[in-house]
Amino acid sequence: MWLHLCFAYFDSAGGWGVSVNVFYRVVAGGKIQKNDAIWFPRWVRRYAVFLKQGDDAPLLVTETSVKAFCRSLLPFKVPAWQRLQGVRAIEFYRTELLKVLQQERVSD
Repeated sequence: MWLHLCFAYFDSAGGWGVSVNVFYRVVAGGKIQKNDAIWFPRWVRRYAVFLKQGDDAPLLVTETSVKAFCRSLLPFKVPAWQRLQGVRAIEFYRTELLKVLQQERVSD
């Protein structure tokens, strides 16, 4: 089952969105399962490294980039269930990003 991810674009200054550092705080204060609270930040950090982005920049989440990330894990023999966990973490990141964007639209 593929999780449909939206395209998210950011301005060049990173003026809006959720950075990896902010995501860590969201997870720490969130209502998610204990194991997800441990592993989601690790997976999102690994995705950021794959994208060659720092912890202070919002991450670009596209179907293409997430598929490429999953494929990059194959040579390391990461099991399918762990790759799915990584996709779930990225999807959670994207969902939190959309919440922030909606809040910004409402406040404008």
